[in-house]
This record gives sequence, C-alpha cells and structure tokens, in this order.
Amino acid sequence: MDFDLRTATADDQNFLTELFCDVRGPDFAALPPAMRDQLLAMQQRAQALSYAENFPAAVNQILWIDGQRAGRLLVSSTAEEIQLVDVALLGRFRGQGIGTRLVGDLCRSARASKVPLRLSVQAGNPALRLYQRLGFVPTGSDSVYLAMELGDEPEPAASVQETAAQADVEQSPVEPGLTRAYFRSLQGRSVSARSMGGVQAELKISLVEPLAVARRQQRDVDMGDSFRVELLGPLEPVFQTEMIEIASAGDAPQELFVSPLGPQDGAMQYEAIFNRAQPAA
Repeated sequence: MDFDLRTATADDQNFLTELFCDVRGPDFAALPPAMRDQLLAMQQRAQALSYAENFPAAVNQILWIDGQRAGRLLVSSTAEEIQLVDVALLGRFRGQGIGTRLVGDLCRSARASKVPLRLSVQAGNPALRLYQRLGFVPTGSDSVYLAMELGDEPEPAASVQETAAQADVEQSPVEPGLTRAYFRSLQGRSVSARSMGGVQAELKISLVEPLAVARRQQRDVDMGDSFRVELLGPLEPVFQTEMIEIASAGDAPQELFVSPLGPQDGAMQYEAIFNRAQPAA
C-alpha cells in the first residue's frame, strides 16, 4: 500500500482531533458520551501542550493513503538525537504493516546518520511489541512510561557457506526448550500450534534473531539468551495476542506468548519475544 507524508497545516486540525479520539476513545467507552468527549478534549490539549513544550522543533506530518488522511508522524530531530514523539493511525488502517514501514524507515535513517533514535511508550501499549521487533531496547522507565532506544542492527542472516559450516553442529539434537538454539533448529520448519481456547493451525518458524542492545548500554547490559521469533501461519484461523502451545515432531510441547503482526504475502505473521536482559556483572 502506497502512502504519502505531508507537513501538517491548520486544515488538518479536525483530522488530528478525530485521530486522537479514535486512538484514545476506547479507553473511555464506559463513560457517558458528554463526559467522554470533554475528557478527550482536555487530554488532547494537554498532549499538544506537552509536545510543544518538550519538542518545540518537532515536525508534524500527516499520513495520506489513497487521498485520505490516515494518521500522523511527529518526529523531533537534533544533531544529538532523533525522537519519535508520536505515531498514530486510524483504526481502519491498523494491522496492515503501515506502522512498521513508517517506523522502519525512521530506523534506517537513524542508523544511516549514526544518530540515536529514541522514544517513550506507555507500558502495556501494543506498539511496544513493534518497537521491540524493530530493534528498540529499554533504557529506563517510570511507573507509566518505558524509554527505549534503537539498538544495533540484528545479526545478518548466515551466508550459504556459514550455513554449510554449521550443518554438522546443527545436526546434533538440540534439547527442546525456550532457547534461541532450539528455535534455530526449527527455523524453516512447521510446527503444530494450539491456543488455550482450542484454535489450531500449522505455523512455520520463518526467522530467529537476537535482540539488539543500544550502543550506550552494551557495557552495562547482559542480553543473555534474548531473541525474537517470527512465525507464519494461515490467514484463518488467527491466534490473538495469547499463550499458545507448539509441538514439533518428536519433541516435547513448548508454551510461548505470541502476537499477530498482520498479513504478509498471503500468510499471517506472528512474533514471540524472549527478553532476558539483565545488568552486566
């Protein structure tokens, strides 16, 4: 899906209000409409004032898709850092990989310019999974928000020669478990998956990669066996963000927490993240 980013103008204010209510409205769905609307208006004003105070030079862009306003991207750039202040999409445009492309483009730009890319995300926000998948790592937190910074690029996929050189090692059985080594032994293979609610499907382990760590944290954080797994399955049925059980032929079943990322090339893409980072000794 093609999209276009244009600098916001005064004509976009009504859309920004619509977008804010679309994103935040469900949090207040139980309130009477008049109270909900008043509260949303107050929160939008508070957000705008906070952004203006903390990121006065931020560039506000409106995302257009097929001639329609679809979302917004707010980014503050200085010589010292790039801050992803806000990215939001209307509900009907979510789950199509658009947010991944927007933030992914920003990640590539930051890495090319060798400037730290940082953001803050509310704990429990589903976007946290996207940021982790793109290589952001935690750098601090309070009781509400988690500060994150883009880490180094994941290890490149092994070359044909490297894969061949590892073949003898990988032929030896790997003990089943929630480890990177075990999932690497399953990469490219299909496993049977079942949710606690009884949904069943075959999933293919399409990618296993280590989690990144921010450059300034490399001496302070031991990532341990931290990694993420991508899985591909049919478009129907779809596993929700939930615990599922997977089983490979002859191995003991394993339970892992997956999140759907959306359709990709005719399949549904999922991810599971194992973050075992801890302070370095």
